[in-house]
Amino acid sequence: MSDSSLDSPLVTRYSFTRRVFIMAAVVLGSTLYSTTLLIASAMLPQMQGSMAATADEIAWSTTFNILATAIVTPMSGFFVANFGRRRTLLWAVGGFTVATYLCGQCESLETLILWRVLQGGLGAPVTPISNALVLECFPRRYTGLVSSIFGMTAVVLGPVIGPTLGGFLAEAYSWRYAFYMIVPAGAAGYLALLLVLPKEEPGPGTRLDWVGFACLSLALGCLQLVMSRGQRLDWYDSTEIMIETVMAATAFYLFVVHSATAARPFLSPRLTQRCQRELLVG
Repeated sequence: MSDSSLDSPLVTRYSFTRRVFIMAAVVLGSTLYSTTLLIASAMLPQMQGSMAATADEIAWSTTFNILATAIVTPMSGFFVANFGRRRTLLWAVGGFTVATYLCGQCESLETLILWRVLQGGLGAPVTPISNALVLECFPRRYTGLVSSIFGMTAVVLGPVIGPTLGGFLAEAYSWRYAFYMIVPAGAAGYLALLLVLPKEEPGPGTRLDWVGFACLSLALGCLQLVMSRGQRLDWYDSTEIMIETVMAATAFYLFVVHSATAARPFLSPRLTQRCQRELLVG
């Protein structure tokens, strides 16, 4: 089987220049999203003083953001199957940008946590969909190269730039400007996606396996709480951490059992086998 027969429709239908622009647009969107994941950690003292909150209370703005990301990310495939990649990415980047602006406008801890949750949840599909699009923009023989470019920008540079530049702006001006700096780039990323992403018709759609989704969400949520709050609560000397660990293990066990027995599970074990075969072929 030749390498060209394995290339995606993006490679065969669009010019090299168009595919480079698509890659640049989706990389920009995912880099911006990864920038905000840790941006609040660099300005927690300023936010704490502005909100008159305790250290434990202000930490929830980071914990809930990561929690929303962990819960919504597995739903990316469901969104793509029902709405298409173009529409999903536009809603994700646009909603994420608006939520980021509203984070900078917050006057209370409750509203800050609310918009941080929406910021994490709305932007969660950006990274997995962008990663898939980047791999489809070029022939299979360039998979290693484009994966390295995506990893260096979205996975490495974003989390490094966010806390560094955010901390500088928080010290020089206000913590709000750390969120505001994302908004112009987010708007530019939305416009770029709108212009370069090919239009597509949504697929036949799929039904969401609510039982599997609920079990996986509970498992990921409890695990994230354990990892985020364990150090502050002295790990398993805390009753909260013990309860969350038991809940995470139980929910994950139910998820595995349900996935193995359900007709259409949320994450099909057959999908893993298919990915392994494609990797062997590539």
